[in-house]
This record gives sequence, structure tokens and C-alpha cells, in this order.
Amino acid sequence: MNALLLSAALALVPAAPLPKEAPLQWKLAKGDVFYTKTVTKSDQTITVMGNDMEQKTDQVVYHKYEVKDFSDKGLTLVQTVQKSTAKSDLPGMADTAEKMKGMVLTYILDSDYTVTKVEGVDKAIDSIAGDNEATKAMLKTTMSEDALKLGLSELFRVGPSKVVKVGDTWKKDYNLPLGPLGTFKLVSNYKYAEAGADADKVEYTAEGEFTLNKGDTGLGFSFSKGDLKTDSMSGDVLFDSKKGRLKSTSSKMKMSGTMAISANGTEIEMKLKNTTDTVVTVSDKSQADD
Repeated sequence: MNALLLSAALALVPAAPLPKEAPLQWKLAKGDVFYTKTVTKSDQTITVMGNDMEQKTDQVVYHKYEVKDFSDKGLTLVQTVQKSTAKSDLPGMADTAEKMKGMVLTYILDSDYTVTKVEGVDKAIDSIAGDNEATKAMLKTTMSEDALKLGLSELFRVGPSKVVKVGDTWKKDYNLPLGPLGTFKLVSNYKYAEAGADADKVEYTAEGEFTLNKGDTGLGFSFSKGDLKTDSMSGDVLFDSKKGRLKSTSSKMKMSGTMAISANGTEIEMKLKNTTDTVVTVSDKSQADD
């Protein structure tokens, strides 16, 4: 597992359309361009037969987004990776991150800003993995269409499907995929914490229930056992309601548990501890050269 498996930790589930007078609602038009910078720091310890393996990953990805089409039926959003870097103890992680530069995906969203389709996924995976079948197999799990849809939703669905005032709370449920390992079903509690002069603030906490993927991972092994839990998960969102744009999100997730990998008739049990911090900032200008 690596930081790519958890980079969607703050993604918010699509909801019903917000009333026009509600805060926390994006305002976009055809031709609009905006940029994001996503910083993910992952600190992981895997214990096998009493031996600890430390894995640290710092990844930064810069995206450009352009609204190619917009109507009352929805919009088409083109995402381009401007730059991607990683420092990691995981073999091949830095090289894979660098190869993401130039990757283009097209997202089709409906009028509620719900992603209905992602185009260009297979081409993107092939460009990153090349002839490396192991990397390709891993990317097919971490860059599945469902995972990409969820990852983009953090940019758009920051509020509830009703008008809210400071102090109001609401809940959302969504599934957080962990690549070949399985899925967390998360229940999140949100609070409209502050209506500031420059940004509105939403805070949240979440708890998760884990479901193991017992099927074929395509990686030469399968997970025979898995019992993970979210020890803690929290974050906040800053949103410019006057401009109609997200300003930033930040989240911190701690999880731990046990699992077992089965390969060639051998089962290996292990313990896992992981802390992942993710910060996303949105701007009108590219941040790739900062």
C-alpha cells in the first residue's frame, strides 16, 4: 500500500443539488480555469514476524482544470497533471509519480456536480506504467473509475443539500477505496463552523467500517484476512462563497489493524499502522512553479 491508496481521504460524497442561495456552492462557466496543489504525507509501519518496516511517502501533485463545456445539464472538466513528485521508501514510487506529468483525464459531471464518467483512464495508466505489468496492475486498482470519481468530488460537494447557517451540522456516508486491500464505509459528521470575511469554514470528523477485498487483486497475491479501523479522522474545508470556489481542504487519518496475504499456498500475517495527512489548495494561477 502507498500514499496513492489514501489520497482521497477527504473526498465528499455527491449529494442533491444545493439551493441557489446556499453557501458552499461552486460557480463555474465554460472556459473557466483553476489550479490545485495536493500534498500527501503518509507514515506507515508494517510489522511482519516481529520486524517493523517503516514506509514514509511525501507526494505533491499539481493539477490544471479547464471547463470545456457547461450547460444546465452539466459540465465537462479536463484535468491535466502539470507536475508530480514523490519522496518515498517504497520502490518505484518516485519514478511513478514523475511519469504522471502530462496525464490528462476528462470528467463528465451532471448539473449536481456529480461525476458520471471519467475518460482517458486506460491511456493514462498505460503512459505511466509502460511495459511494467506489476505497476499497471497496481494502478488499475488505485486509479479505478470509482476512485477517481470520489477523488474529484472533494472539489465540489462541500456542503449539504439545504441552506445552512453557522453552527448547523449534517452527516454524509461514502465509500473510501483502499486499492486492492478493500473499502472503508465512512460516516462523516460536518459542522458549518464559521462564516469569515474571506472564507467559510466547515469542520468534520469521521468513522469507518472496513470491508476486505477477498477477490483476485491481480498482483500475484490475495488478502485472506483483514481487520482495519479508523483510529481517528478529521479535517476542515475553507470555501469562498462570494467567489464560488473552494480555497483549501485538509485532513488527517489514522488507521491500524491486522491483515494476512496469501500467495502460492503461503499465508503471511502482518500488522499495519498508517497516518496520512492531505492538504489541497485551489487557486486561479498555477502553483507548479512556486
